[in-house]
Amino acid sequence: QQITLYFERIRHTHDPHERSMGLHTLKGASAGVGAATLAQLATSAEAQLRESGSVDPEMLDDIGLAVTEVSAFIRTLITD
Repeated sequence: QQITLYFERIRHTHDPHERSMGLHTLKGASAGVGAATLAQLATSAEAQLRESGSVDPEMLDDIGLAVTEVSAFIRTLITD
């Protein structure tokens, strides 16, 4: 799933610009499928990156958990 790929790119890059672009993409994709919590987490991470130059590892963990939940939900929609 695309959302998982977006997140893996965000988690593994150390380039602030690439991370910012990934978070922005994740935010838009999440909002596009109605995953408001994930979109909000991505928005918060974007702000944190802008303000401090990095994203807290705990924030990335929270985003990862939300990605897992959204992916599982989407799979149930596809397979039902």
